[in-house]
Amino acid sequence: MKKTQKSGFTLIEVMVACLLLVVVLLGSASVSYRSGAGIQGHQDRREATIAANIILEKYWNMTYPDLQAFAGTSISISKPVNGKTLTGSVDFVQGSDCIEIALDLKFNNDSDSIQFATKRYKYGLSKAKL
Repeated sequence: MKKTQKSGFTLIEVMVACLLLVVVLLGSASVSYRSGAGIQGHQDRREATIAANIILEKYWNMTYPDLQAFAGTSISISKPVNGKTLTGSVDFVQGSDCIEIALDLKFNNDSDSIQFATKRYKYGLSKAKL
């Protein structure tokens, strides 16, 4: 009997190749999905930071006697930003020679929050921390 050489792939080789291709494609799809979510999170933080700066500037531009009227109070904030709701609070704490303005913001009640604090002194000097 003559032995004939067959060329080509066996069914098992094709199935193993398909399985490897599926694993690689699922891995790359997962990386793409996670990077997209990370980008959205960064955009949300950027928008919240811009909104926080606007809110702080509003109070920073007030005179010291006007700010004293807010001392010891907390103001709730709910502001729509790019289809999401930015919620949080502004706290005013009276110090011996200053009023501290603390801002805490969250998007859609996420666990990740953005916090800003600044001190408004009687004579206009400031110390801000992020």
